[in-house]
This record gives sequence, structure tokens and C-alpha cells, in this order.
Amino acid sequence: MRRLSGSLWLAALGALSAQALPAGAAYPERPLRLVVPFPAGNPLDVRARQLAHHLPAVLGQQVIVDNRGGASGVIAMELVARAAPDGYTVLFANSTQLASNPALNAQLPYNVFRDYTPAALLARTPSLFTVSNTVPAKTLKELIALAKSRPGQLNFASQGNGTVQHVAGELFMRRTATQMVHVPYKVYSQILSDLFAGQVAFIIGGTPVLLPHVQGGRLRALAINTARRVPALPEVPTFDEAGVADFWPAPWYGVLLPAGTPAPVVATLNAAFNQALRAADVIDVAAQEGQTLLGGSPAEFAAFMKIEMARYQALVKASGMTAD
Repeated sequence: MRRLSGSLWLAALGALSAQALPAGAAYPERPLRLVVPFPAGNPLDVRARQLAHHLPAVLGQQVIVDNRGGASGVIAMELVARAAPDGYTVLFANSTQLASNPALNAQLPYNVFRDYTPAALLARTPSLFTVSNTVPAKTLKELIALAKSRPGQLNFASQGNGTVQHVAGELFMRRTATQMVHVPYKVYSQILSDLFAGQVAFIIGGTPVLLPHVQGGRLRALAINTARRVPALPEVPTFDEAGVADFWPAPWYGVLLPAGTPAPVVATLNAAFNQALRAADVIDVAAQEGQTLLGGSPAEFAAFMKIEMARYQALVKASGMTAD
């Protein structure tokens, strides 16, 4: 489940080995702070800590995870934007902070392309169309038919307005000509409780949280937006197989630095994170959850964010969705 080009790996390996930094580099000389815009225990916090665990062996310094949840990530984004551009404050952020929030809110106190320097794109987590067991539809086509027969009656959950789950639900309605109700939540545990109870019909969310409940039989998965079926859910079709083509919304995450961080520092962190993606436990967890490990250069991460931003902006404009 990984996609890393050979040339990128050669560049990363040439720049940084598991034992040493590039010749002559003085950075880092003290511990780093990895700012995570999610509370401790959140699936993305778990991923951040897993990767951070592998960095001291490469960088020669400890990496301290600093959880700054709240305000859809704005608190963490502002903190890093104002930090010294010296490479000691690193931002771990995902598609909500870096694409959907900016597309929905032009008044954010940060600008993704002005206030940060991309360091490394890390991974993409597939979105799983997951329904309550109380929903009678057994396939995505049946769900679409059910929604069309009950316009405005089925509802779907998200972690809040503007999140990738919200975006995915809006795109699904547009692609299938259905009308459903968005129900934003602040706490994922409440989403799960209401899905189990049938208070909400479905969520299009990331596999780390939903996969165990699907495997345990408490929820049902109707589709996943990967190119091929994933080993953990071999019976679940892709969105393309289920009849909804090019269903792109999916959580992704990467690391950034304050704008103005020196290029050698960015290169050092880029190579370190690329190397962490090669750790056996990182690869194993990604395979279990259907994640695609990405990696690559800072320039490729910047280009990726521009493409994603354009997608979100186009959907926001077409759907009229708002962050309020």
C-alpha cells in the first residue's frame, strides 16, 4: 500500500542514513517539538507519535509531541506560524487544516502557502463509506436508491463543518443526485454511539477509527475510495466498483515548518520523515488500515497541496457549503 518513487528514495537515502545527518550539518542541536492539532489518543495523534518514535535514531535528538487540539486545528496552525523558523517547531497537519478549512473560510488567521514551508507529505488514509446496521441498504446502489426514495430524511455524520467527512458527504450527494442532512459532531465517540444506535445513517470517514467497528460487525462498510480493494476488507468494493467514479475526498497528512525555515533544515527533516516511513511497524499499520504511504520531496508536497486546495475550492463553490 505504498507509493514512493525510486528516485525520491535514492535522494533521501543519499541525503541521510539511519546513523548520521548530512556531512557538516549542525542541525538539530536540541529536542524538536512536533505540534499536533488533535487531542492525545486521536488516530492522527497516534500516527504522529508512531513516526516521532523513529526520528531520534535518525536526527540524534528527541522529538516531543505537543497536542494543541481545538478550533479545527487553528490553535496549532497559529502557534507554528508564529514560531521561529529554525526547524525546532514542526507541524503535523492533515487535509482539514491544509485544504478544506482554507477553502471554506477566507478569514482564517493563517495562510497555508504564506505562513508555512512544506517538509514532507506522509500518507493518505482511504475514506470508508460506513453505515449503521439499522440502515436496510446492503450495497451503495441500494443506499442511493433509499436516499432518493426519502429525500432529506437520511443523515450523515462528520467531525464538524468543513472536515473531510463533511466534504465527502457533500460530494457524494452531488455525484448521486441525492439530498441528505449533514449532522456535525465535535466528538468522534458520539458519532460512533449514534451510528450504533441508528441516530445517524452513515459517515464517510477514515479507516483507522471505523475499520475495527466494521470488522467487529457493529457497522457495515459499503465502499472504500482506493484504487483496489484493501486486504483488511476484501469484500468491500471500491467506489468505482460500486458505481461512484472518481470519489476523491480522503484524509491525508504531512509535516510543515514555519515560513522562512532554511532549506538545509527542511531537507534534513524531509529525509528523516521519509526514512521513518520505511519502518516496519509504520508499513504494517498502513497495510492494516489501507493507508498509502507517500513521502517525497517538499516541492512535491507543495504541488500536492495546491491540487487538493483547488479540488476543495471547486466543490465549495459548486455546493455552497459553508463552515458555519
